[in-house]
Amino acid sequence: MIIYLLALVTSVFLGSEFLAISTPVFQITIYRILAIVVIPSLLFLVWQNNRAVAIDRRKYSLVFVGSLAFWWLWGFASVLWSIDTVGWLRGMFLLTLGVSSVFALFFAVRRMAVWDILLKGIWLMMTLLALLGGFEVLTNHYFFADMSVLDKYGTFASDPSTRVPVTVFSNQNDYATMLLAYVATNVVLFIKTSNVLKRLFFVAMTVIATLLIYQTHSRLSLLVLILFVGLFSAFHFRLHLTKAQLGLAVAGIGGLAILLVMFKPGPLGKLDQLLLTNPNQDISGDIARINMGRIALNFVGETFGLGVGAGNTQTWMELFSQLPINHVYNLHNWWLEILAGYGVFVFIAYVAGYLLSIYRLFQIRRHLNQREYHITNALLAFMIIYIFASITSANNMLIEWHWVFFGMIISYISIMEDRFLKEELEA
Repeated sequence: MIIYLLALVTSVFLGSEFLAISTPVFQITIYRILAIVVIPSLLFLVWQNNRAVAIDRRKYSLVFVGSLAFWWLWGFASVLWSIDTVGWLRGMFLLTLGVSSVFALFFAVRRMAVWDILLKGIWLMMTLLALLGGFEVLTNHYFFADMSVLDKYGTFASDPSTRVPVTVFSNQNDYATMLLAYVATNVVLFIKTSNVLKRLFFVAMTVIATLLIYQTHSRLSLLVLILFVGLFSAFHFRLHLTKAQLGLAVAGIGGLAILLVMFKPGPLGKLDQLLLTNPNQDISGDIARINMGRIALNFVGETFGLGVGAGNTQTWMELFSQLPINHVYNLHNWWLEILAGYGVFVFIAYVAGYLLSIYRLFQIRRHLNQREYHITNALLAFMIIYIFASITSANNMLIEWHWVFFGMIISYISIMEDRFLKEELEA
């Protein structure tokens, strides 16, 4: 079982092109085969009434898993009102893979020793991608990227500062989001080991990851990285701010935001573009994202809160967009993808499961030793920053690694819940 799980969590970082078989609808990869196998395996265990799939209703981690089950069932039913059947099939295929991965890790990983092995496997694959990203920036050699798209202005050879790392990902924003998870993983493994050389290596790779995030030119990812450091530090030192200190902090952040607007107005300097209604008009990328959000919310209303159906948001954007979006039809927002695609009820269920998982991480910290306490803080900080990090990628459903990573976090919560629920019974 450990070998199977290790293959599952590591193969997801190979991407959808490496060792892949093309079909008219989707790519078949090693990870996808392993994820699909989860379904009959779990059904067999349920049929046998195996203890491995026993459910403890007291677990908050179960709420997150339950929200995914509800999401899948709703997505399956959405074929009844989807206008693009092929898109629905693609969407359900990707959703099934993600949910299966989370289920596999939630039900199969019951011991911290197994969790550690899987995390080290994930770390190894992320490290290879980090080194590959550095190689791309230093040498201008890209093995998987479409250079006509990535280097569309032809500046990579003459100006190395314009090079962006992507590795197996479709764009640099997706790669930067993975690096954020890599930083959190480095922090966890740094805490787990007492070996000085290993700790130095984790620090070095975190520095490299930070430089690569900067090189992706993803402003939001860089800000989110700073937020991660701030949250982890606050949790680590157990800071308790007074109202006056909190007011000063808010004033400082507000002042910094004003300075940023003064020197780089960004979307605030282009608000007049929000008044444009011709879909063929060219606008800034920031305003295009805002317009996509406005359109997505309109779709929710037009479908009476049911959502447009699994895999149908892009089709609706192409056919029914009434605002300029620079002919880009992916929503670039994980939360809006869920809301517009699957409707209000799925969105509420998912958000509830997500927030309860964050709350549970806060709650279980008092039951842990110092090392486990700091590990929990790192995972907690990542879950908080991912709320913002997930609005940078073009299509989060295609970023399969994040399902595996969150499956690891949920399995961690489940393991810790087993411990402190047992303590409560014994008390």
